[in-house]
Amino acid sequence: MPENQVEYIDTKITIPTYEMGPDDPYPPYFTEITAGTGYIYPYALQDNLKHVLKSKNYRALILENMYLKVTVLPELGGHVYSVYDKTLKKELLYTNDCMKPALVSVRGAWCAFGIEHNFPRSHNVTSLSKVNCNIVSHNDGSKSIIVGDTDRITGMKWIVEITLYKDKSY
Repeated sequence: MPENQVEYIDTKITIPTYEMGPDDPYPPYFTEITAGTGYIYPYALQDNLKHVLKSKNYRALILENMYLKVTVLPELGGHVYSVYDKTLKKELLYTNDCMKPALVSVRGAWCAFGIEHNFPRSHNVTSLSKVNCNIVSHNDGSKSIIVGDTDRITGMKWIVEITLYKDKSY
């Protein structure tokens, strides 16, 4: 990689994943999968968890400079999956080497890994769903990955911008 540059890669990564069955075709108006989850309509429940582990490919958006490599997974709620410190040669986040959903989210399925964007509440409705994404190149040489969605329950929009600068280690 050229020094003082931010590289952007749109690729696939393979993560062993416990399968989930299809979403419930009849979205409930109210659910109590976990305490206090409340209303999820018009979203369907993701409570059909399987015990079959398979390799699964996920779209990965990667920003990299001479200090850091940041990986975002737009098919899994836009989570920041990994922040690898190239100077220390170590992962800064819990990346989880296997995705095993548990019934923790407001829609049911949720996995522990990386940084989750909790809007408008924790373990939100898009926690394991595809969200919108985009890449932006800035005049100062930095690049940003933007992820976001419109919450269909409230109509509110959320956007998170993850920026990596060409000469910064943060």
